Amino acid sequence: MRLSAWRAPFAALLSVFLLAGCTATWTAPTPTAAHENGTTVSRPSSAEGPFRVTSVTDGDTIRVTINGKSTPVRLIGIDSPEVTDPRKPVRCFGQEASRRAHELLDGSQVWLE
Repeated sequence: MRLSAWRAPFAALLSVFLLAGCTATWTAPTPTAAHENGTTVSRPSSAEGPFRVTSVTDGDTIRVTINGKSTPVRLIGIDSPEVTDPRKPVRCFGQEASRRAHELLDGSQVWLE
């Protein structure tokens, strides 16, 4: 079989793959919440909530109310210096990280994923 005999089937198959990737899909907009500082955040589609933040423990740990129970939540991707562990000294920038977490999260609502 000659090489040119493969061109037509290959071109047809390539067209199918390219057109399959171009199909239009519609997704419903995700609900948003406004933060007290005026910013708006979108809820991830796989998240549950919103849950009220009842307290900020430090820069990487909060407590939220889930089904009437206060539950600790560690924030993924954030590792701030400890400020509340009595066995460890307060490390550099621990107070600043905790203060910023309070500014961002006190009294807000979060979605958990």
